[in-house]
Amino acid sequence: MKAFNGYKKCSCCGDVLPILMFSKNKREPDGLQCECRNCDAERSKKCYEANKARENERSRKWNESHKEEMKEHNRKNHARAKGYEDAVPLIDNPFEEEVEWHHINDRHVVAVPKDIHKCYVGKGYNRKIHQEMLQPIIEDLYSISFEELLS
Repeated sequence: MKAFNGYKKCSCCGDVLPILMFSKNKREPDGLQCECRNCDAERSKKCYEANKARENERSRKWNESHKEEMKEHNRKNHARAKGYEDAVPLIDNPFEEEVEWHHINDRHVVAVPKDIHKCYVGKGYNRKIHQEMLQPIIEDLYSISFEELLS
């Protein structure tokens, strides 16, 4: 159905609504969806509810098969959100197990086994205390002092 004078009739509910109530669709002659946003949302919700188990299973399988990509994606997003997107690993990751990238400062990171890193993050998190608690552990893990690490 074509838009006329800034209005369009929804093919689902039959209401004549302003074109702002219709999503864009390049394939349609007028460039807008046939159904209004409300009808589209309602249809999508019903479809999701009817296929919830199948959709959750599909999503779970995709997440499992893209685990490494998701870890990298999440690490980059976390770094970008914290303003660390330019952080550079000081030492290559020597660990076989899963790691967290611990920020030595705003520019440098080191790999720390996740189970160790997790012990020092929690309620009442304070970055300075977190740094102070992990510093001796990182020095032990890498057998190098912080000063040498940063030089």
